[in-house]
Amino acid sequence: MQISNLFIATATTLGLTSNAFIIPRQTNITDEHLANFRTWGAPDCPGATDNEGEWNSQIFNLNICYQFPNDIEVESLELENIDTGVDITCSVYVFTDDDCTVDEVALPPVGQCYNYSPAAGADPGMGSYKIACSDE
Repeated sequence: MQISNLFIATATTLGLTSNAFIIPRQTNITDEHLANFRTWGAPDCPGATDNEGEWNSQIFNLNICYQFPNDIEVESLELENIDTGVDITCSVYVFTDDDCTVDEVALPPVGQCYNYSPAAGADPGMGSYKIACSDE
């Protein structure tokens, strides 16, 4: 009897603590991969010589602001892939500040280059990005 009570108590505890780690899905996208894009430290994307690498985002990265590292200067970006679900549209947004609040720009469709053209006195490159999805 004591063993079965111990088992029930353990199972209940595991059940309660396991639920604390479940992250609710924000969309009906079924693949964990959400999007990837590439950045360059010079204009003209694939033609640029300063390829800074690929940024990969997962489904649980929605609506979270991420800063580009301070040691790179993002001047052009190209969306390589973005997944959507039924009646869901997702976009990658880039910003000139580090907090995803200034000069929001939605990246153009897959395969098209976005060139950042700073205004006089503005930051030399993009500072942050986030991915957001909405129901159509």
